[in-house]
Amino acid sequence: MRNVSRTTSTVVQMASCASFHNREDYPDRAQEGKDCSTRLKPSTFLPLLRSCARAQPDVELVESHTRLLYKEIQRLLRILNVYMSQAVSSRPGPKMDTEIEAELLRAAVPAEVLKSRQISDRVDQIVNYLSGEWLFSRLRLSNGGSVILLRAFFVSAWVFLIVLPGSLGVKDILDTSRDWTKPDFHRLADYLVHHFTWSAVVFGSVYTALYARFAAQWRYLADVYNKIKEAEVKYSAQKESQPHIAEWKAGFAEDAQELHLATKKIFAQVIRNWLQDPTVKKAFIAYTTGGEGRYVELMKSVLWAVRAEKDQPAAKRASNGANDKDS
Repeated sequence: MRNVSRTTSTVVQMASCASFHNREDYPDRAQEGKDCSTRLKPSTFLPLLRSCARAQPDVELVESHTRLLYKEIQRLLRILNVYMSQAVSSRPGPKMDTEIEAELLRAAVPAEVLKSRQISDRVDQIVNYLSGEWLFSRLRLSNGGSVILLRAFFVSAWVFLIVLPGSLGVKDILDTSRDWTKPDFHRLADYLVHHFTWSAVVFGSVYTALYARFAAQWRYLADVYNKIKEAEVKYSAQKESQPHIAEWKAGFAEDAQELHLATKKIFAQVIRNWLQDPTVKKAFIAYTTGGEGRYVELMKSVLWAVRAEKDQPAAKRASNGANDKDS
């Protein structure tokens, strides 16, 4: 029964070869069909049919024809794969993302989108100013313990000088027995001295929260760096993985800039070396908001940070030498 099924598959194979024969639109496959029909003639399998009809078929004959049939099936599968790939590639592809975006952006921006964006930007500005975030945007400082200390002092200062007097003013407004003929600065001073401990509580709370956030951001960047280096070692022999690693490096540089850690000495040198790679530079410009302008700004910042770090030991040595001469 097994030999009969193999013979049936042979007949199917011969029919498949005939389907590829004399195809005008696919001359290569027509030639393949001719070759196939030349090799798989019906007279070739007459000994196999006679062997299957016997009670004890010829095992060697069956195995030889089975190997021949297997080769023909593999070859026809390759032909079919080429045919299907060309048929799929000839279909009209979908529209590019740029074309879709161009069609969507032809219309005017919806009013609700503009309004929500304006509200979001205004809230961000208020929060950035109250939390001391402007120290990064205006003074170009990098995040760290000293900046966290300044931000905690700034928040506690405006709480002490604005919120506490404001709370006293609200209390006096609600008190109908108060006379508003002239401001009572002595009473305000006593109130601030009495609630001075609030500033210490605010300072400690803000410092703890900002330092915990800074530690989490630092740990995140360190983990990303370690994973990138691990991927470089693991997939160094695979050239197709290099563009993906370059995009990963560009994302690392963008995250470091967003977290105000790009100019830290431990990250500045790494970002400088990675962004000098043309592949990383191309990925950064393509996938980062701001494009080439942001790339130039980031490179300028990290280059000056690296140069300052290199010049600092020389300046210390010069000052120590001058002190030795004076002594």
